[in-house]
Amino acid sequence: MLARPEVTLWSAQAPVHFEREYTAKRMAELLIESGGVKFDFEKGYTFKSGIKSPMYVNCRQLFFEPERSAEVCELMKASLDPNSFDVVAGVESGANSPARDLAMSMQKNHVFIRKEAKGHGTKDRIEQGDINGKRVLVVEDMFTTGGSSASATQAVTDAGGTPVRCLSLATYNFDSSRKAFEALGVPSTSLTNASAIIEAALEKRLVTPQQAELLRTWLVAANEEINQKEKIT
Repeated sequence: MLARPEVTLWSAQAPVHFEREYTAKRMAELLIESGGVKFDFEKGYTFKSGIKSPMYVNCRQLFFEPERSAEVCELMKASLDPNSFDVVAGVESGANSPARDLAMSMQKNHVFIRKEAKGHGTKDRIEQGDINGKRVLVVEDMFTTGGSSASATQAVTDAGGTPVRCLSLATYNFDSSRKAFEALGVPSTSLTNASAIIEAALEKRLVTPQQAELLRTWLVAANEEINQKEKIT
């Protein structure tokens, strides 16, 4: 059985405790059990950034069954100081479900952030409520390069809110994502990461040891590729 060590996580007002190792492993298991992790070592999958990946993570699968949704919500709550934010903002569309679940469970106001402003009507990017003067927790499903997540977080500031943190369900741990939030001065946290997902897949025999090593090698190479593209641009 995996030990559940306590480690101090962020808090805007007071320290809270977050079982980081247990959470990363359990979230990875939940993703795999939900069918949200796919592997293709021949054709691969293409990210929005153009990066090719042998692994695809779809966090939406976590919210098909109510029991799994509830467990994810509890893991999210355990990572948060409830007194540090007023509003939960889910980024369209993968984070709509977890953000709504979290807001309802913690009795917080809830909005969602469009990936881009509507081209008609009020042309608002943030829907369901006014966040002006409010402390906002931004919820994402996955950090890849970080561009879309950082853009959504900036939208909170543009609407008069104060983003206190961006919380994602999973991350590839690419440098670009970390740098994007550092540039905004907004902390970011993820419940699990690609490395934990690879280890869980290996443990469940969804990949062989050789394939797991290919995945680890890809993570390093993809990070370097993204870094090189950023230098060029």
